[in-house]
Amino acid sequence: MKLDPLRLMRWAEDVSTDSTCAKIQVGAVLVNARGQVISTGFNGTPAGHLHCDEFFSGTMSRLALGEEVFLSMHASFSEREELHAEQNCILYAPQASWAGTTLFCTWSPCFACGKVILTAGIKKVFYRTVYKQDAIDYLSRHIEMEQI
Repeated sequence: MKLDPLRLMRWAEDVSTDSTCAKIQVGAVLVNARGQVISTGFNGTPAGHLHCDEFFSGTMSRLALGEEVFLSMHASFSEREELHAEQNCILYAPQASWAGTTLFCTWSPCFACGKVILTAGIKKVFYRTVYKQDAIDYLSRHIEMEQI
């Protein structure tokens, strides 16, 4: 089966709507060499933990806190509590299936996800929106990266 990057990116966009992050919703789809989807993931807290959009609600909402305070508090919350879409996608795929796969992400991976991607043996990443160009540059030295 031939990969249809635009269709698979739309799938990642659909998956991102399951995210409970109050700042940004990210989705990821992992596809094997035959073009079969083997896993999907979105950013959020581990199962059973307080969700970001629950934490940042009411008097703690983005609107109530103001943008600067919200972004600062969210950065701390996210670092402590949230998994990224790429991490969830890879973790939910059988480990034996990781090598040689292609990952579709609605945002380009950060450095932390980049290290996970390289360790998993993923060969190519398609992304829609740039998160950090220096992380893209780093990953591009090791695997194929393509913005679509």
